[in-house]
Amino acid sequence: MIKRNQQLTIGALVRYLCGNTSEKAILQVVGIKVIEKIKNDDTSIFTKCYHLILSDGKHTFSSCMLDTKINKLIEMNSLKENSIIRIDRVMVNSIDKTEKNMLVLYELEVIQSDSERIGDLVALSLTDITNNGGDTNFLETTNDNNTTIKKSNFSTTIYRKPTYTRLLTKLNEHNQ
Repeated sequence: MIKRNQQLTIGALVRYLCGNTSEKAILQVVGIKVIEKIKNDDTSIFTKCYHLILSDGKHTFSSCMLDTKINKLIEMNSLKENSIIRIDRVMVNSIDKTEKNMLVLYELEVIQSDSERIGDLVALSLTDITNNGGDTNFLETTNDNNTTIKKSNFSTTIYRKPTYTRLLTKLNEHNQ
């Protein structure tokens, strides 16, 4: 059991996003939003998804989703804003057609349901992900203006949406 003054696992969000999903980090839920989705194109069947904002005591990350199999934690009021949790199983998924990654929480334990907000929080930025605490990451920008983050055991590419100017440039290059 975690004590009230127990520290959160600072830097865990960055490590998750850089591929270290085996870490069992202690984090705080600082926001919960319900999203109702239509299931299997049948407009009469809805499923609830919960979008979470997580904190490691230093940073927040807002692209987090609770697996629907553990929705009961919120519905039974065990997991709520400011709850302290231990992540037991998490995956990093790319969000289609965007530049973002999402953390999907598959297993977690609610350590402390009611807590005070911990830390002076700052939203996590791409710079924080690529310059994470002394670990060597290599940034590579391709000719498509996409950014690839490379580590010794992990690589991910952040795709940039094409702009009108870049599309015209590519069209001109193709026609030459």
